[in-house]
Amino acid sequence: MKDKQLNEEFLYEFNKILMRSLVPHFSNQIIRPCIEEDFQDFKNIITDNLHRIVLLLDFIIQNEVQYSKRTTEYLIKVIVIIGEQHKKSAWNTYKIIELSELLIFRICKIFKSKNITEILKNNEIFIMIIKFLRPKLLKDTWKCFPAAVNCYKWLLELSEKPLLKSYIQDIVPTALIIVDDYVQENQMLALKCISIIIEHCQKSKILKNFNYDEVIFQALKKISYKVESIMMTSLYSCISSLISNIDCYEKKSTIFNWTKWDEILTILFDNMELQTNHQYQYAYITCLSKFLTYINLGKWSNRLIQILSEYCENNIDLIIINGTLECIKTFLLIYQPQGENFYIVMYSLLLKLRYKCALFQTNSKEIIIKVDQCILLISKLCPNLNKEIINSG
Repeated sequence: MKDKQLNEEFLYEFNKILMRSLVPHFSNQIIRPCIEEDFQDFKNIITDNLHRIVLLLDFIIQNEVQYSKRTTEYLIKVIVIIGEQHKKSAWNTYKIIELSELLIFRICKIFKSKNITEILKNNEIFIMIIKFLRPKLLKDTWKCFPAAVNCYKWLLELSEKPLLKSYIQDIVPTALIIVDDYVQENQMLALKCISIIIEHCQKSKILKNFNYDEVIFQALKKISYKVESIMMTSLYSCISSLISNIDCYEKKSTIFNWTKWDEILTILFDNMELQTNHQYQYAYITCLSKFLTYINLGKWSNRLIQILSEYCENNIDLIIINGTLECIKTFLLIYQPQGENFYIVMYSLLLKLRYKCALFQTNSKEIIIKVDQCILLISKLCPNLNKEIINSG
């Protein structure tokens, strides 16, 4: 290999074309999401720019041996460009995405890595990328740089666990800023980012060390008071993962302690009781299943069963009824409640539900099977049920 460095003229032209290939600042007087027309001028030049970058990278591969810090700073911009263009957005076309993918092979060859994930393992490179993006991801700037936001999420997705826990202070603020937005799409993106960060921090006190566990929890709790059905699964999955992470290093609670699980369950149950929309009811039932393994859920048994009973009795939507029965079955298997009165109420509910389902002409066979499974489970957990029912009558 030749012992050769890139000259100043080449580096100047290389950096110039890279800067022109980064998605520009989006700004307008009206608060709205960006649209394709906002980036028409950029799309007119980016195709030629990407072709030129491919050629310049080929030149670097053929002529460079040792890369200076300055050269590396320019090369990380290539990674940012790839991240900005990795999926269909207002500022690109499918042709532009294909061209940006040509950069991946070349940048990996330059850094002698198999893929972008392996490149990101380099501490210096990862920090350089984050610091380059950071000015575009501040509270007052992130909405002006939607491509930088996409790149940020892409970097988190490609990072191998548990890499991100080493950069908590650099990556968490951006996710917290975006999740506090009022636009649902932005909140969904931030929830995905927070979920990835939490996964990287499992069985670690790193979030607590910087007090981010509490900050993230409060941010997610705020959203849970009023959340669209499409966001519920992502939100409650994120909350469940966070609290599970917190439980790993906090003292074990007793049934009498008030925990973060209880804080969220209070909000969840309030919302479930007030909700009549079938789409929302199904979303809540789906989310509830993530909390049924909470060790002290037994103290909520009366309220929980009341809600589940209402969802069964006041619904003709078989999908909601099916989800509710899954929750009932799980609850019975995990907690095996004590006291015959509980089983009498549940047994009566299930018999009524079985009769109602029998009236449906189609699609109720699976529901009836689950009802029978729950009835059988109750009979095993409370062998004296029939005697108790007779006595209570």
